[in-house]
Amino acid sequence: MEQLLESRDEWRGRLEKLTSGELTVVAGSLPGGRPEVASARLQSLLRGYADEAGVEVSSLSLPEFEVVGDWRLLRQVVTMRGTEAAVLGFLERLESGNMLLRVVGFEMREDRPNLHGSVTVVGFAPLADEPKESTNE
Repeated sequence: MEQLLESRDEWRGRLEKLTSGELTVVAGSLPGGRPEVASARLQSLLRGYADEAGVEVSSLSLPEFEVVGDWRLLRQVVTMRGTEAAVLGFLERLESGNMLLRVVGFEMREDRPNLHGSVTVVGFAPLADEPKESTNE
C-alpha cells in the first residue's frame, strides 16, 4: 500500500510538471484564432526586436503556416542588414523574449561594414481559439 501511495505522489508530481510546462508554452505562444492575427503579431514582434537592436529590415516574407496537432506553426523569413553587434542583439532578443520564437535558418554575408542576409523564425499559435464553422442541416 505504501508503494502505491508513493507511486501516486510521483505521478501527481509529473502531472503538475506537465501542466506547468503547458501553461508556459501557451503563455509564450502567438495569439490563436485566425492565422492573420498570429501572423500580424509575429511580424510586429520581429520589427520591434529589429528596431531595438538597430537592425534594418529589408523585407518580411509572407508567413508559411503548418498545422501540427492543436497548434499552428508560423514560419517567417526576415531579410535584414546591420552591424555584427546589431544582428547578434536581434538574435538574442528573439531567443530571450517572452514569446517562444526560435531561429531555424540563418544566412548572412559580409557587406562591409555590415552584415546582410536573412533569418527564418518560427512561432506557434493555438488552434483552440478558432471559432467552429456551423453547418446548416
